Amino acid sequence: MISDIEVQKLIEDVKPIPYQVINGIKPKVREDKKHLVWSYELQSKSWNTFVVKIRQNTIYKFDFSVILSYKDDGNNLHIIKRYNGIHTHTNKIEKNKIRGFHIHTITERYQEKGYEPEGYAEVTEAYSDWRGALDTMIKECNFDIGNSNLDKFV
Repeated sequence: MISDIEVQKLIEDVKPIPYQVINGIKPKVREDKKHLVWSYELQSKSWNTFVVKIRQNTIYKFDFSVILSYKDDGNNLHIIKRYNGIHTHTNKIEKNKIRGFHIHTITERYQEKGYEPEGYAEVTEAYSDWRGALDTMIKECNFDIGNSNLDKFV
């Protein structure tokens, strides 16, 4: 289990990612032909390993996920934050339905109840496509892309 305090430390951990990587994102069609995917592994300044993954439906462009995962010492991936497009999501503990863009975050209480660790989500108006979701993740999760201007790729 990853505690809420550990999650916050992982989010605050400085994650260097070259602007050239961000600017060069070109998701490729996966074998199932239904999704475009892209992923990138990086090490933080404190030597934690993270994976950024983007997935977008080829038919419905608002069905996407921009994911920040943490790779633990056993090479297990833990989704820390997931920035989703439009679909209906239900927070199982709160029993409320969300329709629209939303952000998932891993929580202790969802792990303790045996639900998907990042099963809790909140509605957002911070983005309207996967590039905007990526921009939001970069801002919220302490990515360091140098002195680059984020507006160059959004």
